Formats: sequence, C-alpha cells, structure tokens
Amino acid sequence: MDRMFHRDFMERLTGRHGLAVVSRNFLFLIIGALAVVTGLLGYRYYEEHKRTSGIQIDIGKSGVSIEEK
Repeated sequence: MDRMFHRDFMERLTGRHGLAVVSRNFLFLIIGALAVVTGLLGYRYYEEHKRTSGIQIDIGKSGVSIEEK
C-alpha cells in the first residue's frame, strides 16, 4: 500500500520524460534564501526600532543638560 502511494505521488511530480518538475535541492535553496531574507529584514527592523526617541536629561557637575534624540 505504501509503495503504491509513493509511486502514484512520484508520477504526479514527474513530467512527461520522468524528470522531476522541481528538484529537491532547488526547493531547499529557495527555502534557505527565504529564511535568510526574513532574518535580515527582521534584524533591520529590530535595529531601527531599538533606537530610543524622545529626550535625554543629564544632571551632572556642570548642571542640567537636555538633549533631543
């Protein structure tokens, strides 16, 4: 039963000449590239929103200083 399912599944995936429509390695390449792009975009979003905004108030020996960020 399992072999029949596997053969039917493979016949659907293969083209007219018995070649796979999309190779497994190519699918892994696409999935890996999407994972890398997603990671880079997530890191960029994190870095951009990590910056603090508003004002910074420092009280020191020279007095009070207020900086806008």
